[in-house]
Amino acid sequence: MPDRVNGSVYVNKDVTNGEAGGSEAGQGPAELVIVYLIECEDADHFYVGMTAHFEHRSLQHRKGRGSVFTRVHGVRAISVLGEYPYRDAPTAERQWTLRIRQALPRANVSGSGGGRP
Repeated sequence: MPDRVNGSVYVNKDVTNGEAGGSEAGQGPAELVIVYLIECEDADHFYVGMTAHFEHRSLQHRKGRGSVFTRVHGVRAISVLGEYPYRDAPTAERQWTLRIRQALPRANVSGSGGGRP
């Protein structure tokens, strides 16, 4: 579970400066799926998502093409919460969303709902 310090969430690995590269979307399920947290530019707004193609997906979010939520609220930082087997990733995403909502009850935390990575 991320730690809460002065309203901020600190997680395992900061990948804010990551560049696009790596796998292309549409290659089928990867063995491991990344569950990630986006801290939005709007105060107290967070987005939890999952993807098998992290570099591509984080670039989509930064360019405003990742989700309606991040398009509206902007992207300040993207952090990896963990890597999970493909079949376990939707459950992990839901669990992380609930944990962050509990840790930051005043925050607006959105998730993709446990769909396909």
